[in-house]
Amino acid sequence: MDQGCGSTEKAVRNLDRQILAVLFTMLGSAIVIITLQGTKDRLLDVIPGKDYSYLERLPRISGLIFLLTAVFYFCDSCDQCRKTPGQRSLNVLLAANFLAMVAAVVKLELIYTRPRGESARQQAAQSTELGDE
Repeated sequence: MDQGCGSTEKAVRNLDRQILAVLFTMLGSAIVIITLQGTKDRLLDVIPGKDYSYLERLPRISGLIFLLTAVFYFCDSCDQCRKTPGQRSLNVLLAANFLAMVAAVVKLELIYTRPRGESARQQAAQSTELGDE
C-alpha cells in the first residue's frame, strides 16, 4: 500500500511541476502581449513623451522564460522516455520538445543580436521609407 501512496505523491509532484511550467508559459505570453501593446502605443504616440525603454527588455525576459519552460518539458519527456522505453508517442514528444528548445534558443539569439534603441528605430524608419518608394 505504501508503494501506491509513493507513486501517487510522485504523480502529484509531477503535475505540480507541469502546472508551474504552464504558469511560466502564461507569464511569458503575457509579457509578449504587453510588449506588442506597448509597441503599438509607441507607434501611435498614445501617450506623448512616454518612456518606452522597457519594451527593449521585455522580449529578453519572455524569451528566457520560454527557453526555461522548453528545457523543463524536454527534460520531462527524456525522463518519461527512460521510464517507458520503446513508446513511439513519447519519442515523438521528445523530438517535439527538442525542437521547441532549439526554437527558443534561436529566438533568444535573434533578440540579443538585433539592433537596439535609436538605431533600431532609425533602421525601421529607413526600411519603411525604402518600402514607400
